[in-house]
Parts: sequence; structure tokens; C-alpha cells
Amino acid sequence: MAEVDAATRAGHLSPMPQYSEVTEHCPYYIACIKESMRLTPSAPNIFPRLVNKGGMDLFGKYVPEGLEVTCNPWIVHRDENIYGPDAGVFRPERWLEDDEKTRQYNKYNMAFGYGARVCLGREIANMELYKAPLQFFRMFEPVLANKEEPGKYLIKGGVSYFTDMWMNIEERKVVGKE
Repeated sequence: MAEVDAATRAGHLSPMPQYSEVTEHCPYYIACIKESMRLTPSAPNIFPRLVNKGGMDLFGKYVPEGLEVTCNPWIVHRDENIYGPDAGVFRPERWLEDDEKTRQYNKYNMAFGYGARVCLGREIANMELYKAPLQFFRMFEPVLANKEEPGKYLIKGGVSYFTDMWMNIEERKVVGKE
């Protein structure tokens, strides 16, 4: 919020933020979105493909033709060979620390699918993700009703969500306005 508030005060964000304004002036916010999508991909199980005629070699293992193969973003996004020993930890800074690593993270990002079957609406979804939550958090502040027991985090079939999480949504003073 400090980054968003500073960008608002500096006049870099319109009252209704524009996509280009957010991408240019809120790198930490975007890193938070990317890290959230990395750990909780919107499509936790990518559509399988059938192995072509003649089969294929998959890292030294023979896969016969006609067999379904797939890659699970939930697992890839937690690969310590890509994301380091803290791959299971929410740490948005990883997206900002090293340009080469960031290119690698983007290369293996499967939050919207991968390759020829990547989600056609990915860029529209990113525009919504970059703008809508930012605007919500500029105007409102969610406050947990019970900080000692904030809710239960569940993972089922690669989809994660909270249960028993109660909060109040309070109006936030809009930065830059009197």
C-alpha cells in the first residue's frame, strides 16, 4: 500500500487507475499479483495432450503414443530448481531482485496455461488483476474479525481457498484527497 499511496500522491495513478500507469509505477504490487498467481494458479491442472504417433522421449523415459501427458502448474510453480529453496513461500520480492531470474520465472509461469494452449484472455485478466484489486485496496481496508483465528487455508486438488475467514471491510482514507 505504501507503493500505491506514493504513486497516487505523485499523480502517477488516475482516480480509476489505467493499466499502463500500474505497470509503470507499481512494480511491487505487480510482483504481489504474480506471486499470488504462482502459488495459487487459476488453472491448477493444465489440459492434457496425447502423445503423437511413435511415442516420445520424456527426460529419458519412453512415453507410448496415445498416452495423456500434462504438466501441473501447482508443482512447477514450487520447483526449487526454478524458484529457490523458498519456492513454497509467498515472497513477491523474488520478481524484482534479478532481471535474469525474473525472465526465468516468467518463462515457467503457467498461471494461465502454457504454449499453444495459453489462455486467450490472459492479457484481459491481467488488466483486471492489475487494476481492480488495486482500486479496491485504495478505497477499502479489509480487517480480520478474529486475528487469533483468521480462518483455515485449504488445498483440494490444486485449488486453494480459505474457510471460516470473517472480516469487515472498512472505508480507507483515499490518499491525495482531503
